[in-house]
Amino acid sequence: MIKQKHLLGLAAAAVVLLLLAVALSESRRPAQEAVIEGPLLAGLEQALNSVERVEVLAADGEPITLLREGDRWQVREQHGYAANFGTLRELLLNLAQARRIEPRTANPGSYALLGVQDIDAEGATGVELRIQADSSDWRVILGQNNPRGVGTFVRVPGEAQSWLADRNLAAERSLQGWLQRELLDIAANRVASVVVQPAEGDEVRIEAAGGEGPGDFRLVNLPQGREAASEFVADATAGFLSGLRIDDVALAEGWSPAEDAPRTQARFELREGLNVDVEVFGNANQAWGRFAVSLDEEVATRRAEGEQAREAMAHENAVRRAREAAGLDADSGEPIEGAESALAAELPAPPLAVTDPEADRMARVIAAREEAERLQQAVDGWVFQLPAFKVGNLVRSMDAYLKPQG
Repeated sequence: MIKQKHLLGLAAAAVVLLLLAVALSESRRPAQEAVIEGPLLAGLEQALNSVERVEVLAADGEPITLLREGDRWQVREQHGYAANFGTLRELLLNLAQARRIEPRTANPGSYALLGVQDIDAEGATGVELRIQADSSDWRVILGQNNPRGVGTFVRVPGEAQSWLADRNLAAERSLQGWLQRELLDIAANRVASVVVQPAEGDEVRIEAAGGEGPGDFRLVNLPQGREAASEFVADATAGFLSGLRIDDVALAEGWSPAEDAPRTQARFELREGLNVDVEVFGNANQAWGRFAVSLDEEVATRRAEGEQAREAMAHENAVRRAREAAGLDADSGEPIEGAESALAAELPAPPLAVTDPEADRMARVIAAREEAERLQQAVDGWVFQLPAFKVGNLVRSMDAYLKPQG
């Protein structure tokens, strides 16, 4: 009996020693063996539509806060100016779909090699992103890209383990880079005329050429005895509003130009009755501008009536062609004696411009009015730093449009 108890005691002791050995082995196992590969930011993909706040904290820059107001994103540090939703959407989608594929260092002393230090650490180079959606939030530090292939080194603040993500991840670091830079995009073929008063010299008047030569626009107030520099010299000025982007933005309230800044004024009159007034302070090297958009409803109504007349004529011609194709008289629609004709011609349905001209005309004017309001809302209350290549086309003096004097 004593021997049996002794054997049981030895067995129990062996079990204890075995458990201690296992525990000791686990405690000595590298930390990265305990981590699990998977989504970089678990749950973000399912919550993308409810994200309402994104903070971009670059180690070498100022904080940037993007906030959602209804269906619009804005930049808090830029007084709520519109944020570039395309850039934000691409970043969030990449983060939501990114996966941790390879554990890297868990040693804080080695974070600098990957660029994943806390952003307030000395010598930090990464970007920390903080994302909020309803009651959930996510944080991640984006470090360097993998020098040996695709991927970015990342780490969640507060966690020791760093990772290699399965794709390149990058966040815009500058405040200007988060602004909605597309301001206006009014095609030159919508412009009827432009009047520019340069900072110095005579007024410049430009009108659509109407097919009277190679250039789309012509200078209409040529000084006596002078010639235009080329047939295309006015086209760039008329296209100023096409694809117009901004470099920076500021609140108009409290803003004032430099005392010595040259001032250029211009009015663009569009065929639909919209007017865009531009005031530029500065030169092609650096300039700020402010805009105002209005609608001349009388011009808009005449434009609508002209479009209605063209549509009515096009419909009438289509009806005549359909009648002729069916073997009917084009004017009366009666069968032509001796001709093979269908029982009935398949006539095109008349447009609203024919069936209800008043309603059609009002709809066209309302559309122009809504566009004017939308454009004015985009520029109201702001001044914009404008790109040099655009400004250079607008602030030119009359001499820049002319051939040198003999």
